Amino acid sequence: MFALNNNNISKLNITTLEAVNDSKQWLSIKDINNVDSLTEQYSTIYQKHHVNNKWILMINPENSSLESMENISKKSFSKILRVNSNKVNVRLENIETALRKGNCSAVIINNASFTDIELAQLYSSAKEGNTQCIILNNKKLIH
Repeated sequence: MFALNNNNISKLNITTLEAVNDSKQWLSIKDINNVDSLTEQYSTIYQKHHVNNKWILMINPENSSLESMENISKKSFSKILRVNSNKVNVRLENIETALRKGNCSAVIINNASFTDIELAQLYSSAKEGNTQCIILNNKKLIH
């Protein structure tokens, strides 16, 4: 699907991203080293971004980590939309559209790889739609 060439958002061209030090960080990239850390990240993201009438879109989630979150009720899962790229064609344009529309409080992309230009596009779309974009790279689960 995607290949991540640069894990450090601060290395991106600042003029392309306008202002990397926005008070609200629109794009973040996090490396995860084990399943427990991934579950903790999902839990933190959920607590921070669970907003009434807004979705949390998860692209290629690790379902076992998502389902082992202790602080989420079964009813709350109805606001988490899971999309797997092995079942649906997920393109950068689709992700940008989801970010720009603002129907999601956050879009989480698991184990994805983007060029600097693509990251800049995601940043701009996230800022426009007031939607946080989070890329999680699980170093232990990548085969």
